Amino acid sequence: MKTFKHISLIAVVLLLAFTAQTASAGNFSGKKKDNQQNLITIKGKVIDAESRAPLVFATVAVKETNVAIITNIDGEFTLKVSDLSTSKSLVISFL
Repeated sequence: MKTFKHISLIAVVLLLAFTAQTASAGNFSGKKKDNQQNLITIKGKVIDAESRAPLVFATVAVKETNVAIITNIDGEFTLKVSDLSTSKSLVISFL
């Protein structure tokens, strides 16, 4: 039983250490580049054409770029793209 408590304590300490490291990594306040492009937010919901059911974990991507996201459990997505990519098409794939 001592071994189990010891392992549990180590796991909790490691979890706290990783959480603290992740939280501090998210607080980076570097300067923005002057030539940074404006971002546009695209929100939507992907549904089946016949059943009107949401498509869970469908991939929504901007054509000819490396920008993509996966829909949530309700078929919804939020995608941020640069204003230069607004003339491109969205490609939705679902297996």
